[in-house]
Amino acid sequence: MVQENLTKAFQITISKWNALKLDSTALLTWQVKADELEQSLGRYTTSHQVFMSFYLTSYASTLGVEVTPTDLSNGTSLNFADRHTRIWS
Repeated sequence: MVQENLTKAFQITISKWNALKLDSTALLTWQVKADELEQSLGRYTTSHQVFMSFYLTSYASTLGVEVTPTDLSNGTSLNFADRHTRIWS
């Protein structure tokens, strides 16, 4: 069950990433954050890594792996600054 829930969360997050890629302005905000992290961490970091890491960590810490994820809400926008407005259900 735990593996199925994580797989489902991963699939949902991938679909949201694909939606984000269609919004170049919002995607740029994630790229800027990735660049900032790359500078501070001293290692290569992509916007895809930042996006996936944020939402998968959010899923694991908010609902836990025992709860089957249904979706990730649309939130205020796809921008990095509004990332906390998207919640798991």
